[in-house]
Amino acid sequence: YLNDQEPFEDDEEEELLGDLIEDNRGRVHLEHFHSVNDRAYVLAELNWLSDPDVLEDFFDNEFRNIAQPENRLSLTHRGDWYTATLLVNKKLNDFYDNIDRLPSASFDINRQRIGDSPFYYEGVHDASFLRADFADELPVGEEERDDYDSFRFDSDNLFLYPTRHFGFPNVIPRAGYRATYYSSTRETITTSEEVETIDEETGLSMFETVETSVDEDDGADLRNLFELGFETSFKAFKRIHDDPLWGHYEGLRHISEPFANYTYVDEPNRLPSELYQFDEVDRLDKRNDVRFGVRNKWQTRKNKKYVHDLVDSELFVTYFLDPDRDENDFGPLGWDVELRPVRALALDFDGLYDFEDSNLDEFNTQVGYVAPDDSRANLEYRFRDADSRDLVTAELDLFPASKWSLRTYWRYDIDESEIEEQEYLVSRKSDCLSVGVGYRFIEGGDNDDDHLVWVELYLLAFPDSLVRLG
Repeated sequence: YLNDQEPFEDDEEEELLGDLIEDNRGRVHLEHFHSVNDRAYVLAELNWLSDPDVLEDFFDNEFRNIAQPENRLSLTHRGDWYTATLLVNKKLNDFYDNIDRLPSASFDINRQRIGDSPFYYEGVHDASFLRADFADELPVGEEERDDYDSFRFDSDNLFLYPTRHFGFPNVIPRAGYRATYYSSTRETITTSEEVETIDEETGLSMFETVETSVDEDDGADLRNLFELGFETSFKAFKRIHDDPLWGHYEGLRHISEPFANYTYVDEPNRLPSELYQFDEVDRLDKRNDVRFGVRNKWQTRKNKKYVHDLVDSELFVTYFLDPDRDENDFGPLGWDVELRPVRALALDFDGLYDFEDSNLDEFNTQVGYVAPDDSRANLEYRFRDADSRDLVTAELDLFPASKWSLRTYWRYDIDESEIEEQEYLVSRKSDCLSVGVGYRFIEGGDNDDDHLVWVELYLLAFPDSLVRLG
């Protein structure tokens, strides 16, 4: 519960959100995990918020991870060759948009051999009662949208035929059929109307054509998607040497795996524009592309037994054989590299480079170290051209298993040449309780800076069982 004496940063925000935010603010957050047995578990999460900004204002770490928390209950059972899930998802906050699932049942079949044949099968099947429930409480100036709903049964089936030719190249042809039934589809009806306006300067009449589009229910239908494709790859390796490297490591081996993955999906009988949009299933459309790439690994051995990947990298690019007018022939060049010189040290970097614009779209680097006493240090650099973000973050967690511990965090904006955020937490542990005092500073930009001081308590010891006496 929060009694906020100044819930708005400025007069403009108060004008936009004045009807949504009051002085009395707060939230209810509940989550639960229950293991029914070795194969089944229950996940539950409930989030009620007083207003749309309470997370961003007071729980910004959580807000960065997920801006709109969900309310859901799921039961999952994992079999030897399948996974079955029953999910309920419902909106509790009127100022959010949400896709309600009341309920959704899925049955996923793992890739497995069909009898004694050389063919394999995998499938994903889902039946859902879906409802797009748009926000009822909106900022000033935003228009309400009409809710819509549909029952949807989606069955995605894929058949594969793994083969090897001439002793080394793997070729896996595949064929798929995806059937999606909708109890409601949509038809967009556009009407044109001549509207007369009077020019204030000349006094002359002017006519302008105004088009109005309205979505109407077009009844039930079955969308069909047919897929053909194949994946091919081969591995080449060479043992560089068997000499010791350092510590318990010895030997060095290089593995290279070029690959290509071709996918063709024919245009469906129902286009995405003719379907109510709930998630990625409804956005599926025709495809005709091939993804090229190469995977590389540099491996060594530890204690003459365990294989350790020093370098695990992948370089890839997608070529579109039938691009749309606004698409390029080639997608961005991507890379994903993981370096593990020793188990305690990790260096990862990935990125995307756009050939057409000769521009680096995305680049991320992360370095992490774990000390023998479980102390951790992380340094991360993130670049996003789309939203002009150029950030460096650093985390340090010292002596987490000791009585006294320190955790710090910094975020530095390279473009603005300023520390956007810094945080410090000192904790003292006893046998059953941890007490911590923390401080956080957030740069406010044009607004006031935020200073937050808090005290936190954690229980460390719980009884394994309760003994009833008597």
